[in-house]
Amino acid sequence: MSRSPGTSPARSARKSLIDAIAAVSTILALFVALFAWLFPRSPDPGAVAEPGQSPATAQPRISAPRAMDSADPTVVSSVRPTPTTHDTSLAYDRTELTINCGTGVEIDLDEPRVFPVSGEDLTYHCIDQEFWLATGAAGGYSNTATPATLDTCLEALRVSAFDETTTRVSAGLSFCVSTADQARDKGKIVHVEALTDGWSGHVTIAVTAWRNPANRN
Repeated sequence: MSRSPGTSPARSARKSLIDAIAAVSTILALFVALFAWLFPRSPDPGAVAEPGQSPATAQPRISAPRAMDSADPTVVSSVRPTPTTHDTSLAYDRTELTINCGTGVEIDLDEPRVFPVSGEDLTYHCIDQEFWLATGAAGGYSNTATPATLDTCLEALRVSAFDETTTRVSAGLSFCVSTADQARDKGKIVHVEALTDGWSGHVTIAVTAWRNPANRN
């Protein structure tokens, strides 16, 4: 007895399963499309769309690091100011001394001081209108056209030395003195400038001193 043509039960079951999977896939695709339509993705405000590219798929823009703004008070600069350098050889800066006329007015240039108890380097003689060097001190005329420095004074003492007394004092007289006290770290090289003439009742001088480099070895 021959079997009539038809569909076997197993084949029918497989076809039903395939149809069910296709139906579920279709429903999921519709659900995804509905979700995308209801909740569209917002484009990145920093994104840049290429020609023909939608903003939604544009790549975010990556900004270059911003240079530090020194004017920003929240930015702490790592650059420290260069410290100001000073001439470490300077013993004291320009100081004015007034010498009232007398028989012999002693001056200590190491401090500086007029009428010191001891340690004078110069003596001003009012009658002669001259400065006399103390024993152990040395003097040399300096160039008034050149600013006084330790080096210019050392040069004056070397090439323009005078013996014991200066010329008659007048405004503008400029000379350098190596002080009499040449003990270690005490000797000074001093620039002296007369601000007034010697014939007046008093003489004003301006003095600037440096430590004698010969005594710092």
